[in-house]
Amino acid sequence: MRKLLILSSALIITLPLAYGAQAQTAVAASVSAKAGTTSAPYEELTSGRTFSVTVDGDRRDSRDEVYEEALYLAAKKTQRNDFEWFRVVNKETDRETTKTRDRGSRAQAGFERAPVRRCGLLGCKTEYRTQYRGEFGTDFPEREDTLYSVTLDFEMGVGPATNGGRIYYADEIKRDYRQ
Repeated sequence: MRKLLILSSALIITLPLAYGAQAQTAVAASVSAKAGTTSAPYEELTSGRTFSVTVDGDRRDSRDEVYEEALYLAAKKTQRNDFEWFRVVNKETDRETTKTRDRGSRAQAGFERAPVRRCGLLGCKTEYRTQYRGEFGTDFPEREDTLYSVTLDFEMGVGPATNGGRIYYADEIKRDYRQ
C-alpha cells in the first residue's frame, strides 16, 4: 500500500512537468517553423519565382527614390537566388500626406553690425557698431510631409525573357544604384 501511494504521488508530480515540457517543445517548434518560412521583413515569397518587396520612404525621400530602392532590393533578392533578371509584375505606390506644426520656440538671438551716422559742421561720418539683436515669435509654421511606400511584385528568371515587358538585369540595377 505504501509503495502504491509513493508511486501515485510520483506520477501526480511528474505528469504535469512532462506535459509542460512537451507543450514548450511544441510551441518552440511552431515558432521556429514560422521563423523559417518568412525571410527578411521587406520581402515575401508569393510563388516559386515571384517575390514581393515593400519599401517605406521617410519625409526626405521622393517617390522616385523610394521606387529605386525597391528595384535595388529586388535586384539583391534576384542575385541571392541565383537568377539574372527580374520583371515587375505589379507595382503599388501609396502616398500619405501629413501636416504638423512646429512645437519649438521661435526665439532668435544674435549680433549684427549696424551703421551709426554722425553729422557735424564739416560733414557726416558713418561708424559701425556691434549690437545685440533678439527676437521671439509665437507664429508656429506648419510643415507638410509626404511619405511614399512602394510595393513591387516581381518574377525572376535566367536566360532570355519569354513574355516581354520591362526586364531589369540585377547586376545593372545594383551597379547603377550606388552611383
